[in-house]
Amino acid sequence: MHFPSLPRISSGLIMGLVALLASTSVRAGTLPDAVLPHCGSGPVSGAFDVAYDTSNDSLWVVDQGDGIVCHYTLSSFPPLMTSAGSLSHPFGAATFPTFTPVCRGIAYNPMFDTLVILNTSASQIVQIDKITGAAAGAAVTLAASGANPPTLHGLAWDTVNNTIWSRDVANHVLREFDPLSGTEVSTIPIPVPVGDVFFGDSVHFRTMRGDRFLEIGYGDIFDGGVTRTIRLDMAGNVVGVEADLSATGETVRGTTRSPGGGVMYVCSATNVFRLTRPVPTLLAPTNMQARADNNGNMTLTWENHGPTAGAYDSLALLRDTTVIATLGGGDTTFFDSAVPDGVTVTYTLNATVGASTVSSNLAVRTGSGALVDHRRFDGASIYDVAYNPGTGNLYVSELTAAGIQGRIFVYDTDLNLVSTLNTTIDQIRGIAYDSLRDRLIVSRVGTSNLTRLNATTGATISAFTTSMSTNLGGISYDPFSDTYLVQDIAADQLYAIEADPLVVGQTAWASSPPIITGIDYAAGVCYLSGDLGATEGYAFAPVHDGSDFTVQSNQFFLQTSFPTGFQVPFESLGATVTSSPNSVRGIEDVGNVLYVCNGAVNTLFKMLLAPGGNNFIRGDANQDTLVDTSDPIFVLDYLYSGGVAPICADAADSNDDGKVDLSDALYLIFHLFQPAGLPGGSFPDPPAPFPAAGPDPTFVDPLGC
Repeated sequence: MHFPSLPRISSGLIMGLVALLASTSVRAGTLPDAVLPHCGSGPVSGAFDVAYDTSNDSLWVVDQGDGIVCHYTLSSFPPLMTSAGSLSHPFGAATFPTFTPVCRGIAYNPMFDTLVILNTSASQIVQIDKITGAAAGAAVTLAASGANPPTLHGLAWDTVNNTIWSRDVANHVLREFDPLSGTEVSTIPIPVPVGDVFFGDSVHFRTMRGDRFLEIGYGDIFDGGVTRTIRLDMAGNVVGVEADLSATGETVRGTTRSPGGGVMYVCSATNVFRLTRPVPTLLAPTNMQARADNNGNMTLTWENHGPTAGAYDSLALLRDTTVIATLGGGDTTFFDSAVPDGVTVTYTLNATVGASTVSSNLAVRTGSGALVDHRRFDGASIYDVAYNPGTGNLYVSELTAAGIQGRIFVYDTDLNLVSTLNTTIDQIRGIAYDSLRDRLIVSRVGTSNLTRLNATTGATISAFTTSMSTNLGGISYDPFSDTYLVQDIAADQLYAIEADPLVVGQTAWASSPPIITGIDYAAGVCYLSGDLGATEGYAFAPVHDGSDFTVQSNQFFLQTSFPTGFQVPFESLGATVTSSPNSVRGIEDVGNVLYVCNGAVNTLFKMLLAPGGNNFIRGDANQDTLVDTSDPIFVLDYLYSGGVAPICADAADSNDDGKVDLSDALYLIFHLFQPAGLPGGSFPDPPAPFPAAGPDPTFVDPLGC
């Protein structure tokens, strides 16, 4: 679920302005209005949840491990927030060796003018006196329904029902409890698309025009953390995006609002922020997504929140600054067949009702690196992916802890789960499919050996030794040289290991990737199935220069030999590619599509290496379905007489050198008048696709069709 968000502001910029912001107001919607440090200081300290005290307009922040509650007074004039000491609460501080209790929720109870503290470790709450911190009654155990134990984060007091809400982050459910008995009153599942991943800990209760709502912190796999809040009604429907939180520059945990709703108070582990975030009267579209097809066209989808059964008066869709479609107010999808190739575009959806217009934005990578689809991995931790051309299925390895037998998950190329293979080995990393012998080859943590598995059952066949290090990553099988391509993480080298039983395990060759100062190599390697003039692909993790991670090497590299050649950016995989070192693990090429394992969000991504284009016949420059003398004439007319440009440049590129020039006309002439098989000499046929129409196997060129 991808809700619109604003550009991120770096944490370094935020922290550099902390002192100024503590006493200065700034423009709403950009930087926080005020920032103060959290008062906790213990080894397991960390602010986790916030509560607004309506009796005196102050703020309370619970520390997860110090056994304290920090107090802040609030004002409409600078200083907007002031530290006002702290209270110790009855649950106490976390202690060694269990480091419990862990307290991750706080709410203000206006009925009794008390604070309610949540002990997440024991699923208990206790009400405390605001002056002394003493318990105002016994601790109450919260009895959550369901077979799976809850993990409760955040508290919010329901001022209508006089109940308390908490967020079960283990089961993705909002739970309402009777605060006196601990009995569960109701539950609301948090809406998450099947197979997706999301983040968030907070819950805030509010009423608007007599209706009850819950506001929760939210972020999806592309955000890599909490970036906004969304509003849910009591049926669990998303009824709008409340506030962008990315300007804090930190991972937000707890959130609350002032009684009027226009000011938010949020906390990270180390700081408390004041944000001016007015509640909009007209809600913008949400869950805006874009998915590419194999030809690079984009399908956009979104959810409407207009006043008339969700519809607006009208919708206008812009690509960057140009309006590309005027849509009906209830439309929820658009097919963009004129997408510029190989750039990042911003789609803006303007929703209008009367004189009011609200907008949602989505930045999208097009062409090479465009997102086709994604799926949450069904196992514990995703590592590598391999392709079986015979069945058309993918094998995805599960990295497990020592002693836990791993599984191989089998998906089709549309990312539907086909089957699961149970193995008898643990800590699997890389995986390759040996198409000559119909078996799987895997690498494992802590060994230089490679293990053969039955491709149908996952049963172990045997293992063989190699001369590589014991820190191996991704694997791929090269059918032309009959070798296993193995990424040696410790040595920063690619090894080609012999697969032939007579010499299996011996090193055919080893080569180092191009030297880039400070680069941290990821574990991905794949053999390229297309005729790309290349044999290996590499996924690189972010460069670390000693102070910060940069995005310059978050790329997929195609190489015949070093230095590096063609590159595909990984930006469509989301923020974790930059923020989490080594998040990109295994990769696999299937035609013009690349499958990527992102360990940071445990997700398998499907993205374009390059748009496939339409089917064509190589040499059919004028697109009359024949390759004859009219085609070189057409090319010469285009090049030298101002003739019509080829509709399909790939077809006119008869020698497949990536450009349309005189050599293409000459190639066709030699082919037509001295064809292959002619006695006394011949000229080769045009490269594939020829003589039948088909897709371009050499799609890594600037031409299209």
